Amino acid sequence: MILVVGGGQSGCQVTDELLSAGRDVWLSVGACAWFPRRYRGRDLLHWAKELGLLDQTVDSLPSPAARLACNPPISGNDGGHDCHPRWLAGRGTSVVGRLAAIEGTAARFERGVEDALSAGDAFAAEIMGRVDEFIAGHGIDAPEAEHREHGPSLIADTHEVDLHEHGITTILWASGFRPDYSWLDLDVADEYGWPIQQRGVSSHAGLYFVGVNWLHKRKSALFCGVGEDAEHVVSHLVERR
Repeated sequence: MILVVGGGQSGCQVTDELLSAGRDVWLSVGACAWFPRRYRGRDLLHWAKELGLLDQTVDSLPSPAARLACNPPISGNDGGHDCHPRWLAGRGTSVVGRLAAIEGTAARFERGVEDALSAGDAFAAEIMGRVDEFIAGHGIDAPEAEHREHGPSLIADTHEVDLHEHGITTILWASGFRPDYSWLDLDVADEYGWPIQQRGVSSHAGLYFVGVNWLHKRKSALFCGVGEDAEHVVSHLVERR
């Protein structure tokens, strides 16, 4: 049996694949939101592009710390499907709250897992509602919303689990990451660890960044967006020459 710590993209995708391999999984989650893989006949990224979400700039965020928010979990396996904690619970995953501590063989989890999952459900519902409004407002011929296997409507808190008693012999950490540019012998990062720059251009001559999360837009770290920032950086290099 395996304990996966982290309810973002990596944690949920790993859990999904472990379930497919016949393994029993516990999944410890935080407050990561989710959205559907497909909605009304299209991949959600198609609708995100149409709604202008991918072109939102970093200054539209409520705070600089928001850049550290997790990516909503989805899966590309088997043609793509939903892959959030409640969906995984419906397939046999034991979903628990955020891991608070491990003492000996006892793993302790924060309470409020249902509140966290409900917040994720609300985020997904808001996104789907915006798609519905966009379709109606633009007269788009799109199918009705697909039936969703949502998973259990209520997940009770489990405060403590004895790893030995439950046969949990492996813990997989999928708890995200933080940027670290300490290997550069320059003052390049802000208080959150992100590089200080303007659309990839730093204040240090010859130092540029591309592919960074929220470098300039929501899509800056995606294949569909990194090229725009790279073009801007190249233009700056050409001007300097």
